Formats: sequence, structure tokens, C-alpha cells
Amino acid sequence: MELVIQDILVGEKNHTIEAEQLIESILTSRENYDEYFISQPLQGSVIEDIAETDAEVARLEKKLKEKLIGAKNSILKELSDDEIKSQLSRISNETDQLWELDNTQTQTSETNRVNGTDLALVIKGIEELGEYAKNNKQEDAFHDALGKLRECYEAKSCGSLTLVLENIERINDLLGIPALVNTCIKTGHYQEALLCHSHARSLQNKFPNVDLVSRVVSTVQEDISETMLQGLVKLLSTNLTINTLKKITNYLSFIDPLRGNSSALQQLCLSMRYKFITSEIDSYAIDETVTETVKELLFKRKIECVREHVYSILSVFNSLFHAETISLFIPLFDQVSENPKEVPTSLHLLQFVQKCTEYLMAQLKEYKLHRMSESVCLQLVYCSFRLGDVNINFHHLFMNKLLETQIFTCQELQTALNKRLDLATNY
Repeated sequence: MELVIQDILVGEKNHTIEAEQLIESILTSRENYDEYFISQPLQGSVIEDIAETDAEVARLEKKLKEKLIGAKNSILKELSDDEIKSQLSRISNETDQLWELDNTQTQTSETNRVNGTDLALVIKGIEELGEYAKNNKQEDAFHDALGKLRECYEAKSCGSLTLVLENIERINDLLGIPALVNTCIKTGHYQEALLCHSHARSLQNKFPNVDLVSRVVSTVQEDISETMLQGLVKLLSTNLTINTLKKITNYLSFIDPLRGNSSALQQLCLSMRYKFITSEIDSYAIDETVTETVKELLFKRKIECVREHVYSILSVFNSLFHAETISLFIPLFDQVSENPKEVPTSLHLLQFVQKCTEYLMAQLKEYKLHRMSESVCLQLVYCSFRLGDVNINFHHLFMNKLLETQIFTCQELQTALNKRLDLATNY
């Protein structure tokens, strides 16, 4: 039994007799230990005994702690008669100095709001509190900081230090504006980014001579004028709904260099939408190996692209911009009209319609069928009339460009026009 107990207590130095007696009582209290030394927390197992022992130890530690706290006065009295007395005295002095420093600084912070000259008195008081350390030539971090504070005051460069510390939260908010703007742009919250930009600009107008504000505004302006502007311009060349197009155009109107430059914004918008329309037309690529029927279907899809997307731009353009117009009348098939009716027409839109029409006609000429069917001609006429719903000059321009391709004769086009008018009248 003694050998077993020694094996259990291997590595335990200075163990007590009670420990040996406890182990011996555990080992001799049972005849069979098969169910005792198991890993499951069953009743009567070693796991249960360990848990009860831990609970007893915790209870005794708590009791010991209560006794120590209750007898703290007597313990401190015994310690004060020992060598530790000098150490406790030094710690107490240093703690008192730090408390006095904190109290003096708090009072100084409040007083400086009225009179900044009291800082000299504060420094003098701190030096008096640390006179003992100076006499003994003790140079530590406390006195280094005190010396720097005196040098700062003597150089008259710390007048704004108190003001900075009092407004540190507002300064942190100001410094966080560029990161906030960048996050808003990356997550697509463009309206919030513009609000932050507007706030930064208002701060610059309010504090024009503050270098920190100027740097923040410069960083925000760079993100808005580069990252956000480029992202919005790229979006204009994608498939957008009318509401999304209005929002993007509105955002662009608040960004330099488009701010207050309506003409440049109009040209940019139409240019990127033209890029989108041409890409949509090109997406219906025609293979030479396909049949004539498939080619005709793909032609009709190209025509439908112009009819749908060009019309959407024309219909929303006037609600987005106050475009300059001129009175203009474009004759149909160069026919002379006795009473030409001029209508207000935007030159930007007229140029846009002309470019889209010419691109479509070039596609039709490149993949010209052996014989264009009447349905293709009628589809082109429907597209032209759709543009004419916005402005009659757009309809005449489209038909004139179609006649110039010589894909259809003037008589065929006139017949298609009359047929479309009959359908519109009857249905």
C-alpha cells in the first residue's frame, strides 16, 4: 500500500501526512474499484469525489479570504513594524502625488476656459510636489513629461492643447469622414456620400484657415470626383431602369466638374447611353451560316433595341434636363411642304438619334439579306413612328436615313408608312 501511495504522490514535494492518510482511506474504502475509476460522472465515481473536493476547496478559500479581509488592520500593523514600512511609505507618497496631479489638472482644465495664464501656477505646483525627487536627482518619466510641459508653455505653443483635448471626440468625427465617404461609395450609398461631402464643404467654408479641415475636404473631394464619378459614369453604360437613370443623373449633377454644367452632363449621359445601345445591338451577332429566317429575326431584335432604348432616353431626357432647343423642321424624303411646322428640337437629342440611326443602318447594310421582307420594312417604320411620338423631326430623320441606305425604295417605304397609318386608324 505504501508503494502505491508513493507512486500517486510522485512529483509532489513536501506533501503532508494528511495527504497520505486521505489517499489510503480512499484506496481501502472499497473492495472493487472497477466502477470507481471511470470517466463518466456517475454517483460514487472518482469524478464525483473530485467535484466535491473542488467545491470544498472553493468554500475554504472563500472562508480564508473573509478572514484575511476581516483581519487586514492587524496584518498591516504587523507589516508596518517590518522592513516593508519604508516601501509602503514610498508607494503612498507617489500615489498622493499622482492624485494631487490629477486633481490639479482637472481644476486647471476648468480654469483655463476663463484664464489661460493659470497654467504656470499648475506647473509650479506640480514641481513643488516633485521637489523631493529632484533633490535626490531622480529622473523618471513623470519629471520628463513635466519638463516637456514647461518647455511647451515657455515656447507658447501649447495654447491650443487644452482646446484640442476638450474637443477630441469632434476631431475624431471629422477625421472619420473620408473613411465614411469611401465606405458609402463602395456599398452604393451615393446619397449618403454626397451628404458627407456637403458637410465637409460647409466646414471648409466655416473654417477656411484650418489645415486639418482642408485636408479632410481634399480627401473627400478626391473620392467623390474620381472613385464615385467613375463608378456612376460606368453605370450609365449598363441596362438601367428609368428611375435608376434619374437617380444617377441627379448624383452626377452634384459632382465637380459636372456641378452647374448642364450641357456637359447632357452630353455625358447621351454618350454613355449610346455606348450601351450599340453594345446591345452588337449582342445579336449574325452568323453567316444561319438561315435567312434566323437572320431576319436577329435584324428585328436589333431594330427593337433602338425602338425600346432610344425612346426611353428621349422620353426621360426632358424631365431630367432643361435642354436648349431651336425651332426646326426636317422634311420627309426631301419633300417640299407648303406649310412647314417647326417644332422645338434639342440639338443634343437630334445628334443622339442620328448616331443611333446610322449605327443601325450600318448593321443592316453589313448583313444585307438577299431580299428584305416587307415585315422588316414595317418593323423599321414602327420604330420610326415610336421616335416620332417624342418629336416629329426624329421620325423624319430616321426615315430619311433609311432611304439613304437604298435597302428599300422610296415607294416601298411610302407603302409601309401608309399601311402603318391604316393600322393606327382602324385599331
